[in-house]
Amino acid sequence: MAGNSPFTVVVWAAGLFTLGGIGFAKLAEDFSGDAIGLYVLLVVASGVALSALAAAAMPSAVGLLRGRDKGAWKYLAVPIVGCAIWYGVLRLALAISDGHGVHTAPNVTAFLLIAVTGVAVLATTAWAAATVLRRVPAQSSRFRPPALMTVAVGMGVATVAALIWGLRIRSLNPAGFRGDHGILATPFVPSWIAVVVALAAATGLAAVAGRRRPVAAR
Repeated sequence: MAGNSPFTVVVWAAGLFTLGGIGFAKLAEDFSGDAIGLYVLLVVASGVALSALAAAAMPSAVGLLRGRDKGAWKYLAVPIVGCAIWYGVLRLALAISDGHGVHTAPNVTAFLLIAVTGVAVLATTAWAAATVLRRVPAQSSRFRPPALMTVAVGMGVATVAALIWGLRIRSLNPAGFRGDHGILATPFVPSWIAVVVALAAATGLAAVAGRRRPVAAR
């Protein structure tokens, strides 16, 4: 990503952030009544980051609609096809894991199928979006720097909320914090740390990219 424009790097950061957010959502399923304020804060901050990302992409979207690069339209099919494939894999995984325990080979295989396919869909979607942004750069990028910094700030608030949320779970639900409430019924703490690290890495990537001058918008 070193040669990419700041915006396309932020798009890749958003893909990583989405992966961490999905992990957080799975963790929070077993703690729906605990630290609800921090959960809401994380959701709102993530929504702000997403809205800022969409706003930053709007000039390129307008350029695409005006036909500045008709060949770029095909990349918009990538997330649609990817989601369709993921749904098919999900149905297959449900059939494989049906009637099996959480740590049995069929259930673990089903989980890995869903996870690997999900990561692939996120990665290819980020690649497609970055490709469109390179092919259809904005005519004016003066609004992009503040929008991209807003993305980073939203991600940062969400990351801090996820960190404090885990610490609150430790206080409010010690048994759950030390139990097997992590992803795929694994210990909670490693799953929580992995989620926070993913969110923090995405935030750092977005912050560094957002501070770069948009010299690569070509």
